[in-house]
Order: sequence, then structure tokens, then C-alpha cells
Amino acid sequence: MQRILPILLAVASTTLAKPSTEWAKLAQNPMADVFQLPIEQQFNGGFGHKNGVEYVLGFKPSMASDVSPNWVMINRLDVPFIYRPSIEPGSPDDHGLGDTTYESFYGPNGLRTFYWGIGPLLQLPTATDTGLSSQKWSAG
Repeated sequence: MQRILPILLAVASTTLAKPSTEWAKLAQNPMADVFQLPIEQQFNGGFGHKNGVEYVLGFKPSMASDVSPNWVMINRLDVPFIYRPSIEPGSPDDHGLGDTTYESFYGPNGLRTFYWGIGPLLQLPTATDTGLSSQKWSAG
């Protein structure tokens, strides 16, 4: 039994290492045919009248779909939740959902050193607090 355990550990570590590197490559490939749900946190210092910290928690789901063997369509959504200290003394802090951004673009499929795509970007005024919103629809 003492001789078998090191062999099993060596085989298990070799088998587990290979898929993790493949997943790491897929995670870095913006055109990979996978569903991703990155969650990002940002701390922006020096904000407001007391040099407070603005906090942004962003949910950024992304889904790629093959349109043809050579082309892929990427759909991304950016939904930020924001806490922002008050700008003026006596005014309340702003917090809630920020404006939502949606982008969809087409690009060539496969691994490459340079990725490109073309498509629309829409910003929707979905903020729950007027201090967190541009209060305008935007497209590009």
C-alpha cells in the first residue's frame, strides 16, 4: 500500500494539471465558446468631500456562440452595483444599481495572437439612483 499511494498521487496530479491549463487558456481567450461570469470589485479612493472610497461591484456575464465554423458571436453584459460617498456636505451617499452596458460583436473563431470583432454597444439608463446614472441612452 505504501508503494501504491505515491504512484496514485503522481497520476492524479498529472491528470488534474492538464485540464486546469486548458481552462486557463479558455479563460484568457475572449472568443472561446464558454459562458463566463466574472465578478469584479473596484475601490476608487479620494472621492467626495471627505476623500472617501467609491466601491463598484460589477457582474459581467459573457457568452460566445459559434455562428459558423469560422465566425463567433460574443454577447456581454455589464451590470454594476455602486456605493459612492456624497459629493457635497450634508447630501446623502449614492448607492444602488448603475447603468447597464450591453455589447454584441462578431469576430473570427480560433486561437490567435490578436483578436478583433465588430458590433454594437448599448448603454441603458437602468440606475436606481440619479447620482449613479448618465440618465441617457447611448449607442456605439
